[in-house]
Amino acid sequence: MENKPRKPWVAGLLSLIQPGLGQVYNGEVRKALPIYIIPALLIPAMILCLYSGFIRIFFATYVILGFAYYTFVFVDAVRTARQFKNQYAPKKYNKLITYIGIYFLIAIFSMSISTAVKTNVIQAYKFPSGSMEPTLLIGDHILVDP
Repeated sequence: MENKPRKPWVAGLLSLIQPGLGQVYNGEVRKALPIYIIPALLIPAMILCLYSGFIRIFFATYVILGFAYYTFVFVDAVRTARQFKNQYAPKKYNKLITYIGIYFLIAIFSMSISTAVKTNVIQAYKFPSGSMEPTLLIGDHILVDP
């Protein structure tokens, strides 16, 4: 069986590009799936908070938890790669084309969710002219419920 040790810097770089790719690189697909699914499950919570009066508190909490989540994913990928530093038997999916494919699938999924939210839930607008002054000024931003 061929031995291809995992490189911690590659696992870290892949996790920075797309959280979860470092886990796939380390051969931990079962660990990578929840990493891809959990942020998608938070989208309904974000939408509900947009309609509440707690948007600033939620936004601050979302930023802090998001930073902690992605830091944890990065550290986990690097730590696991260090464990496999001496020996690792590559799986069938440990190929560059697989990593690129996963990245594009996640990107397409994210864009489709973003488009669905923009068209069905909430949409942002910026006023380029002063036609509604003094109520709305040039450069004002608003969120609209379609």
